[in-house]
Amino acid sequence: MTDSPQTASYEATEVEDAELARYRKPGKFWTFVVFIMTCIALALAVNEIFRLKFFQAVTGNVLVTQQYMYLVLGAMLSMIFILMPAHKKAPREWVPFYDIILFFTALGLTLYFTYFGRLVAEEAWEYDFNAPRHAGYVALVFWAMILEAGRRGGGWPVFFVCLIFSLFPTYAGMVPQAISGVQSTLFETASYHIYSEESVLGIPMQAFALLVFGFLLFGNALVYTGGGQFFINLAFALLGHVRGGPAKVAIFSSGLFGSMSGGPITNVLTTGALTIPAMKRIGIRAKTAGAIEACASTGGTMMPPIMGATAFVMADFLQVSYVDVALAAVVPSMLYYLGLFMQIDAYAAQHDLKGLDKSELPTLWSVIKDGWYYIFAFALLVFLLVVWWREAQAPFYATVVLLVVNQFNKNHRLNWESFKTYLYSTGGLLAELGGLLAAVGLVVGALQATGMTGSITNILVNLAGDAPIVLLLMGAVTSFIPHFPYEI
Repeated sequence: MTDSPQTASYEATEVEDAELARYRKPGKFWTFVVFIMTCIALALAVNEIFRLKFFQAVTGNVLVTQQYMYLVLGAMLSMIFILMPAHKKAPREWVPFYDIILFFTALGLTLYFTYFGRLVAEEAWEYDFNAPRHAGYVALVFWAMILEAGRRGGGWPVFFVCLIFSLFPTYAGMVPQAISGVQSTLFETASYHIYSEESVLGIPMQAFALLVFGFLLFGNALVYTGGGQFFINLAFALLGHVRGGPAKVAIFSSGLFGSMSGGPITNVLTTGALTIPAMKRIGIRAKTAGAIEACASTGGTMMPPIMGATAFVMADFLQVSYVDVALAAVVPSMLYYLGLFMQIDAYAAQHDLKGLDKSELPTLWSVIKDGWYYIFAFALLVFLLVVWWREAQAPFYATVVLLVVNQFNKNHRLNWESFKTYLYSTGGLLAELGGLLAAVGLVVGALQATGMTGSITNILVNLAGDAPIVLLLMGAVTSFIPHFPYEI
């Protein structure tokens, strides 16, 4: 890789390797298993979101939403035990026996929940006294597996927070009155967590299974079809020659790519491969270049139309359209990038950082000519979201269009092997996020089970003195509390 942005266009394989480095390389057999599981999960999502009624046509029985949720959750949990090692020293080239046991246990429990799905809904198994005794033991095992999946996806902090809060109903009556709630037994708590639509199958998992799924598929398709390279080249063509050009390119390209991927990690891996070396070339220190790229990529989680999973959860929790949440995020996200742009411009002026020579940069026409279909896919996605209000279906249409048109571009055309790698990577992203959201659902469910949801709201409002602006500032300050992730 050279220093010239025009000749240093990263290869997709570099991003693929960086993406897949977070996951285990379990060998051909288990890679094929993950590939099949991802295809099954994708087929289930398409059947549910597009209401194809495949199961009704084949078996004569309708697959209810609760059964669909169990199937998707089971697929995600089973994959996470194959893809993500249990600890730092765990093998990465093959799957140990305990992960194989967890894999088959997750599949077995999934079949159990799917088989009894209708009874769970009709007989209200979330109330332990309505469920058969074996349901309580199964719920305990599944509860423990979700906590482990959350640990692998988010680290020890996620595990301990979800463990303590998910157990809260068992000791809710023994804490100070201000934060006390309705107390339940261990089996009652387990049944509520696993069988109700307020905990594991609550808002986070519903948003994932019914909304986020397609957007993750589309965002990952951008990476594997060279979308990142297009946005970087577009940014270089527009801003590469101005004062502090590469740094401004990092902001512009990360904002564009983030608006379509919603993932800060993928954003850094994709755009940072070119912007960081280019920033270092004009005199920006390595640490500063990394910080600029990190800040620019993080902003992608709030840049419409595709934002982080939190936006989908917000829409579901507030019972509003996802488009409403996306529109509300337009001004804050633009102000965020405007602030970054102004800081970088001042920094470049202070340190006399020049832009790159125009002879080294791609022309705007050549960039658009090579990657016009990325803009078309983006426009199609926005049109389906805003005009037709196809929130759940829009990313699937956009993904199909992107993958089909991309095959006519000889530079980024996918072969069978790269397509399988794309699905494998997508399975990893889905499994990781699915495990995290299931674990977070335990926290939401615990607060619902004890009646603390309303109490916490009242406590926060009282602390803010009934002033919404103060409550907003409290939330803003809380967001600055540092997070120390556990690295596997």
